[in-house]
Amino acid sequence: MDKFYTFIASAVLGYMLRKIIISIRGGEFIMSLGRGGIRERRYQRIVWSFILLFYIFVFITELKMEESYLAYITSKGLINITLILFLVLELIRGYDPTEIRENGIYFNNSLYKYKKITGYTWSEEDVIRIYYKNIFRQDDFIEIEINDKDLALETEETLQRYVTSKI
Repeated sequence: MDKFYTFIASAVLGYMLRKIIISIRGGEFIMSLGRGGIRERRYQRIVWSFILLFYIFVFITELKMEESYLAYITSKGLINITLILFLVLELIRGYDPTEIRENGIYFNNSLYKYKKITGYTWSEEDVIRIYYKNIFRQDDFIEIEINDKDLALETEETLQRYVTSKI
């Protein structure tokens, strides 16, 4: 069982390190689009919240069953505390704004590099659809909601500089 907890802790720490590297590799900040795409993030926050509540329940239940709190925290409890902190971090990151950066678009905790973006179009007056090649080199898209008209114009001008084609 300790190998399982070690694996989980390694995966969590690797994931957190990936997030830090993505934010550094994004390049210089150009502009913020606010919390565009908030509809998609709402469902992610609900899932993260349920997982967080589950791990808090597991942590408290296992803590009550142990005779020595210190022995529990040094063995399995440390892993549960790490997972709880990770889930809290993910809930906080769900409120990260969408940003246009020097090397790509930072949306939903991922960096979409300009060289993988194939084009963009406005699907509605306030929703921009950005097409890109995913990890399997298949066409995919993200939708970002921009409610401010001035910000939408500024976004259009910025994307014209960095993205080669408008669909």
